[in-house]
Amino acid sequence: MFLSSVMCGFQTTNQQRAFEHCAKEYTDEFLNGYNATIMAFGQVGAGKTYTMAGDTKIHVHRGFIQRAIGQVMEEKRAHPEAGIVVYMSYLEIYEERMYDLLQQRSTDLMIIEENGLIDIRGLAKIRVETEAQAIKWFNEGEKQRSYGQHLLNQQSSRSHTFFTLYMERRVGRFHTEHDTIVAKLTLVDLAGAERLKKTNVERGGRMRKEACTINKSISYLETAIYALRVGQNYVPFRQGKASTLLKESLGGNCKTMIMICLWLEDCFYDETVHNQNLPNLKSV
Repeated sequence: MFLSSVMCGFQTTNQQRAFEHCAKEYTDEFLNGYNATIMAFGQVGAGKTYTMAGDTKIHVHRGFIQRAIGQVMEEKRAHPEAGIVVYMSYLEIYEERMYDLLQQRSTDLMIIEENGLIDIRGLAKIRVETEAQAIKWFNEGEKQRSYGQHLLNQQSSRSHTFFTLYMERRVGRFHTEHDTIVAKLTLVDLAGAERLKKTNVERGGRMRKEACTINKSISYLETAIYALRVGQNYVPFRQGKASTLLKESLGGNCKTMIMICLWLEDCFYDETVHNQNLPNLKSV
């Protein structure tokens, strides 16, 4: 038996409805001062990147990221008395190397952990004032992403991406610096694990190497989530870059939603069952 709070189908659910059902609640929590993460996980070619980034050229098809930006910037516009300040960053993990998509794929990045909090030294955090400005930066970052092509997807993301909004907001009666709350909202597009026979990537080729790295990274993440579920004393977050960066989201002070994207065709039955076995975060 598999538990799911929301199920959305491509033929019955558009981008706006999917965002309202799956992601708006977590954007609301972020605006109220809570850390939140929205994560797309699942099979290669099943719609993770489309759901998160959408079609950058067609407004009605925009993804969760653009819609979250719009919601946050509307809150900033509607409540000037709150002094809301917003920053954004956009990170790519490609073959276990980190790239800053807002700095021409800068690679001078390092994961640091202090007092249980994860940060990335060298990652640009751009202050944005309007929705249009934030979307422009996001679109520039999208141009830097790593894509490939195989049988299941003509434009397959070959990396994990972490798009993050950071907010500072004054609360309370006097709106002093002591009444300021800070929070971050992270939208994660995880590259899909691949059955190499089904994607038919060339043996010994670059895409095969990419696929093997992606599969290993996803395996590390699944191992960490399983360890949390069963209550192990040691959770192996640091096996891979993605699992390390998701430590706060999965085991820290954060409200997290995992969205599992699936193929429904019979030939993908094994992958569908495997992905639905990912532990439900409500039980972590």
